[in-house]
Amino acid sequence: MDDRYPKENEIRQVIIEAMEQAGIKGDKLSEDNRKQSDNYFNQFLPRGKKKRVFENIEGDIDPIPTFRMDRCGIRVGELERDRTAFLSEDYETEVGEANKFVLEYINELRGRPEDKQQLSLFKPEDFVERKDEIIRTFVKGDTRPPYVVNTSKLKSPQNIVLVSHSPEKEFVFQLIDKSDYIDSWIKSPDKNFYSIDYEYWKGGKDRVRRSFNPDFFIKIDLDNYISRLESEGKQDHLEKLKKLQDEGVETLIKVVEIKSDEEQDEATPAKEDYAKAHFERVNNKLSALNLADLESRYRSDAKQHYSFDLLTPHHFPGWIANLKKGNLG
Repeated sequence: MDDRYPKENEIRQVIIEAMEQAGIKGDKLSEDNRKQSDNYFNQFLPRGKKKRVFENIEGDIDPIPTFRMDRCGIRVGELERDRTAFLSEDYETEVGEANKFVLEYINELRGRPEDKQQLSLFKPEDFVERKDEIIRTFVKGDTRPPYVVNTSKLKSPQNIVLVSHSPEKEFVFQLIDKSDYIDSWIKSPDKNFYSIDYEYWKGGKDRVRRSFNPDFFIKIDLDNYISRLESEGKQDHLEKLKKLQDEGVETLIKVVEIKSDEEQDEATPAKEDYAKAHFERVNNKLSALNLADLESRYRSDAKQHYSFDLLTPHHFPGWIANLKKGNLG
């Protein structure tokens, strides 16, 4: 067997002949063709004694309280595009002086005669019009966000909830509308909070490793949830929920990543697969956890069970229907 490796001039000649056969003129390769050539000839190179190996190494459970979240901010002009802000009716005691100043500015700005001429560019949100008993626009007569929500319906510890695009906004509308089935929820920042690693092959060729922060974490008290379903006569999925209850689970955490219906990102399936595997490992860790190994302040929250959903607006009706009947995956 000949284990001699090809020399540089031999590789060059093979590439030149392949270019001629493919009808490529000149002596330049495209970036894609260069990568294909590299991938082909790399298989003949000797393996080095050292190499980087990426492994998913499971560590200990790390509690992440919501007060670790970075503060997020947006420009006022972004509220006239895709960004949306939600406040509770008690916002005056919640948002702080700096945010009060901004809200006063918005109220003054949109009350000006020259600004009112712009209102024809905007239309009222259907949900806000239909549910005016629980949600309204911040500036009376103006259809644009911020939106002010009945305090009992906006079940988030965040004093201002900011979302970055229309699908996220539509999902928050659903969380507000079906708040009776939910104990609390947060909108996660895009980075520096709860990060999940994933990888995929870009274009089927290049290995890409990245991380993402899921958009929403939704907390459901299992005892209260089961009681509500029983009172509504919804029995189909109670057995599975009661099994979790018998195993010591007290809280369900629904983790949700939102995408648009039109989004065709080749990384999306990898995000879903890696997130589901991640939370399966978390559940396994929690089920075997000795509470004495946690700081005392975290012990009352440790009896959790996680599930992950990647949703587009097309999935929202089905997701809500499952929430209302106890089918949480």
